[in-house]
Amino acid sequence: MKKIGTLVIRIIVMAVFFVITIFLVDKFQNRQYKNLAMEMENATLPLVYVDYEGRYINCLHGYTTVVDTTMLRDCITPVTDDKKVTFAVDDKNGYAKTYSYELRSISSDSLIENGDLTSDTEENGYRIFDIDIRMDIKPDTEYMLIFKLDGADGQTVRYYTRIVVNDNYHASELLDFVEQFNASTFDYEANEEGSFIYPYMQAYKGQDDDSLSMGHLNLTSSYKELVWSGVNPVRITSIIPQIKEIDVNYAVIELDYVTTAENTDGESDYYSIKEYYRVSYKEPETEDDTETATGAEDAEASEDTGEADNAGTISVMNFDRYIDEYFNRTGVDNKNNVYEIGVVLDKKLDYRYSSDNKKIGFVRNGQLWLYNYSENQISMVFGFWMDDVENVRNTYNNYGINMISMDDDGNMIFAVYGYMNRGAHEGKLGISLCSYDAAEQEVTELVFAECNEPYAAMKDEVSRLTYYDGTNFYFMLGNKVNCINVEAKQLSYYVDHVSLDHVYVSDDMQVMAYDSSDQAADNATLTLVNFATGQTYTLDAGAGKSLVCYGFKNRDLIYGICNTADSDISIDKDSFAKKNLSEKVYSRIPSYKLFIVDENGNQIKEYQKDDNYIIDISVEDDLIYMTKGSKKTDRFRLAEDDFITYKESDDVKRVDITTKTTSGIARLYFTVPSNIYLTYIPYLNITKNTVGDRSSDMLITVEDEYAGYMVYDNLGLTGIYDKAGDAINRATQIAGIVVSKDGEIVYRQSEMQAYNTIASSIYHQSSGSVDASLWDCVYMTLIYEGVTDLTYEDMKASGTDPVQVLTELGKYPGADISGISLDLVFGYISNGIPVISRINDGRYVMVVSYNSEAVRYYDPVLDTEVRVSRKEYEAAMSQGNNELYSYVQE
Repeated sequence: MKKIGTLVIRIIVMAVFFVITIFLVDKFQNRQYKNLAMEMENATLPLVYVDYEGRYINCLHGYTTVVDTTMLRDCITPVTDDKKVTFAVDDKNGYAKTYSYELRSISSDSLIENGDLTSDTEENGYRIFDIDIRMDIKPDTEYMLIFKLDGADGQTVRYYTRIVVNDNYHASELLDFVEQFNASTFDYEANEEGSFIYPYMQAYKGQDDDSLSMGHLNLTSSYKELVWSGVNPVRITSIIPQIKEIDVNYAVIELDYVTTAENTDGESDYYSIKEYYRVSYKEPETEDDTETATGAEDAEASEDTGEADNAGTISVMNFDRYIDEYFNRTGVDNKNNVYEIGVVLDKKLDYRYSSDNKKIGFVRNGQLWLYNYSENQISMVFGFWMDDVENVRNTYNNYGINMISMDDDGNMIFAVYGYMNRGAHEGKLGISLCSYDAAEQEVTELVFAECNEPYAAMKDEVSRLTYYDGTNFYFMLGNKVNCINVEAKQLSYYVDHVSLDHVYVSDDMQVMAYDSSDQAADNATLTLVNFATGQTYTLDAGAGKSLVCYGFKNRDLIYGICNTADSDISIDKDSFAKKNLSEKVYSRIPSYKLFIVDENGNQIKEYQKDDNYIIDISVEDDLIYMTKGSKKTDRFRLAEDDFITYKESDDVKRVDITTKTTSGIARLYFTVPSNIYLTYIPYLNITKNTVGDRSSDMLITVEDEYAGYMVYDNLGLTGIYDKAGDAINRATQIAGIVVSKDGEIVYRQSEMQAYNTIASSIYHQSSGSVDASLWDCVYMTLIYEGVTDLTYEDMKASGTDPVQVLTELGKYPGADISGISLDLVFGYISNGIPVISRINDGRYVMVVSYNSEAVRYYDPVLDTEVRVSRKEYEAAMSQGNNELYSYVQE
């Protein structure tokens, strides 16, 4: 019995010793890490690649949501005339059980063909699937190809790529060129003038680009900057090119990769890189061709991309590199008392801090962090990835995070929106509202609203507004301000039918204002909403007046009052050309008086001075700068600028951000008040993510009947415009494209013919009056499209809006292209599309021909074709307020 007792004691002692040993070893090994438990599930969905002529392109991520494809422009796959597409599936987890595909129209409303898929081939561990498209599809027309798989869990996963058939896009040559260009930027020993990229920089020599920042470089940057300014990074991920756009004129190719470089402290810094190449291929000239012009165009096309004598040349139309440094918690600079954020693309950082300045919450690279100075800790509150920067699934950055609130204890409310890389919602699109308990270091999801709108389309709206008042969750999506009662999981529309351009939100998202009308002259009221108090205030213009909202400074609203009669007087673009005003400024009515009110509708300040008008404002620190104009009969023209003081600074030192340049590289830093001393690298905490039983899930179908014309730049959707003309003007400024709400290309940069005419194909309709001239032109356009069995009287009876009539009766959607330049008008004629133009006396004419000197249009009032000089026509078009109509040819 004694031996048994002794044995029990020994076992207990050994067990205690074992537990203590495990604790001490764990404490030693994780002496800089605490609470490492993570409950978010790992990514399971396969990745799919397009196998294009022996190389992988267009990495596709799977969606368990049926996506609105009219807004999905992640990539496009060129297809040769054999109509064969090959996919490679990376399914190391063995998720997929069966495979199939669908070919649809670009809007997905029409199924063209579908079929099941099998594979007996493996390559590099990937399963290979060939799709041979059976149906006849039109060349140079975009379609949506959907690769589908069914998983063991019963879910259907969809992978989307646009396809377009053409044998003459030279995609392989362009891809080879882009890879060579990228590789040459890592050749640190190359002499500048002997480098591969040097000739392509010459066309931009001496140009300035105000859009550049510490995280954005292009061909106007210096050679040293393009070859990484002496940082000498090493690329640590493979490159899978994404073809974003392609046609006979040019291709846009994106390269995504991660680099690493050693910093001055011997630590490894990591950088997320996105590069965009807009490149064009020119066929080799025959002996009969004229010689290539000299100058900038010659410099751009100076490199031969092939060894054969008959190889074509490639021009670099644009090159952009975007750099975002991954946050490194070791960036404490105790000498300067700052905390490094890193090289950033956008200086506008989403951050909050406690009243004692000792806690800072901030968002970086798809991660939400909380720095606690008092405890010398930093917590990664949320992120789909941690240190695994090479994990393509986890670091896929098609999502965003909004900080909604943070209290003095570090507790947070935040929203994650877009594509869910992993976890319980993997593969879904939606918005997740979460709370963070700083004491427990635990994230709890309050509601998940699944939707069908891709991240590129939703980010401008959702990033603008997400607010939670403890009961209701407010967010903008689908041109609506939506409201979800979190407890009841019920959706309602707080504000319906309001476009993004007419909603204004304070930086902390606590206060919102919105217009009463999309039409400037009819905007008689502004509604101010304080979400924190639940109070609403109405600001009234009064009779014969309208209001224009300029936005917020902190929580204070800035707006102006206008005379509605001034809506007929346009702003002279030439006069304000050097002001670089945005396109939407020219659609406003200039205001004669300015007001500032606080979040409760109380007036803080008003401004009115002389007879000049306010065209636009900008806010910098405590000053409001005003671009002003004077009314000169038929135009507002530039007048002397002015400014007012917003509020006197209280001089209280708070957490702030600053830029510091070292060795020619600018980085962003947190600064803190002088009573806080940043000394030690903080310990790292990883939070737990608890989701529960999925009772927080709900489904939203976004039906945006007010979606207009969408403008895309390198980084995705950059704006939605009511008029095609406004969208086209914006796209020309940023080398972007314009897409209709049905997913059709409305505008993309292309080479215009030196001259063209469609005069002989135009049926002449003349009513002989100015009043009827618009409808004469609309009727001629419909007949030109090939509409038959339509009488003039039936057309006039069908509606009062020319765009509506063209859309409903024509073969193609009508478009209001008012405001575009003369060259863009000629671009339509170059493509064989007529343009309806209002000229100086109010009549409408049909533009049918142009060359280097003259323009020809049919005048239905005179029933004759009129030939005028380009200068004369441009003046007449300007006096007609550049009012223009046409259609979008698929």
